[in-house]
Amino acid sequence: MTVNVNHKEIAVNESANLVDLLLSMDIPQKGVALAVNNTVVPKNDWATFVLEQNMNITLIRATQGG
Repeated sequence: MTVNVNHKEIAVNESANLVDLLLSMDIPQKGVALAVNNTVVPKNDWATFVLEQNMNITLIRATQGG
């Protein structure tokens, strides 16, 4: 199945969760925030949040600087 991450289609396995998605994209969990269909998902829920076809996911990475 596919989900949309920052407006890009990404293929994931059926019953994949948000942690699986990050692992498949080689993105570390630290310094990242995720919203699904415009609702922020708490990091504690990522492992149990099962993805569904065509979900819209916004991935935000923390940056340093000033």
